[in-house]
Amino acid sequence: KACFYNPIREFRGKIARSQRQGDAKATKQLSRTFAIFLDDAAGFYMGLLQSLEAKRRKEDPTSRTLTVKATLGALIYAGDIARYRVQCEDSQGDGKKNWDRARTCYHMAIQVAPWSGNPHNQLGVVAFQAEEDFEAVYRYMRAMLAEEPFGSATENLARALRKGMDEAPDISTAATAPEFLARFLHLYRMIHGLERTQLRGDPKANTVLRSLPPLVRTTASSLSALCKNGQLTDEDLLKVFVVCIFGMSTYSISSQARLGKSNAALSGEIAVLQRLSCIAVSFSLLRAAWGVYEKRVER
Repeated sequence: KACFYNPIREFRGKIARSQRQGDAKATKQLSRTFAIFLDDAAGFYMGLLQSLEAKRRKEDPTSRTLTVKATLGALIYAGDIARYRVQCEDSQGDGKKNWDRARTCYHMAIQVAPWSGNPHNQLGVVAFQAEEDFEAVYRYMRAMLAEEPFGSATENLARALRKGMDEAPDISTAATAPEFLARFLHLYRMIHGLERTQLRGDPKANTVLRSLPPLVRTTASSLSALCKNGQLTDEDLLKVFVVCIFGMSTYSISSQARLGKSNAALSGEIAVLQRLSCIAVSFSLLRAAWGVYEKRVER
């Protein structure tokens, strides 16, 4: 790891400095050299993964633990290398960067070690960089809920939830699947922000509370329509419920930990409010989905 990650940090630092100085020629040359280095690193990890796979096939299942962990690490590093490589490249013709190789490595890591939160966190990093906010939040939560949680996911989740906190989506029109997920994420961010607004005595707290019920109703209505038209996948529905379950299972602990004993009453009140909000969202969404299912059965 150190053989590649230390030079990577140096390259990125030099590129950042040349960009700040406005030296386009130096930036281009450094980026080209960095890309070559990353391609060499990617080749190393691909070779290592092939060797590990050959070894794993020959090993007895009871003695594969070390090989599995080594494979997990190699896949994470290979994914990171691919992610850095994308950052060196110019955007594709459609204005988006191609993260497929990095995502493939991280998904393979999940298959190899489903107990690890690390690959979920890395998928969250990719989603955050690709501005896929809902996917980023979901992946960071999965990283925290894994049998072996990934430590940095907590801070990454907090950052993802703070992003766009004050940017309310338009709820006056029918929603497409991406728009529904954006509305749901905004709703969750509002619930998450209750602790902050209540603590500071922010007048926005009451505004948030008043706006929750209509937003829940609109979100549930959008879900029903999307399920009826087959626009929302089962995977998306599962992710929505995972986010709700995460909120119900963590807020009581996190609020008390942050506020401490001196504010025990307030922390308890906020935690209950947050959990009830998550429960209300879950039941509203479940009721909408169940209604669509019943209609399908009747047909």
